[in-house]
Amino acid sequence: MSKFSFKCPGWGHDLVVRSGVEIKDTDDLEGTICTNCNRTIHKDDIVKQARDHAEKLVREMIGKHFK
Repeated sequence: MSKFSFKCPGWGHDLVVRSGVEIKDTDDLEGTICTNCNRTIHKDDIVKQARDHAEKLVREMIGKHFK
């Protein structure tokens, strides 16, 4: 399993989610404000980062098996 922290798409800061909010779905992140640059985070931002990370993991796994 991989540990992955989301980044603010504006400046790449670690994304800190509102204290006390339990994240169960990407919809729970909609409208989150980056505490560093005040950029509003949208669901599409999170989905893109998750897809990019998953693609990277798959490429790494495939690469290990075909060396």
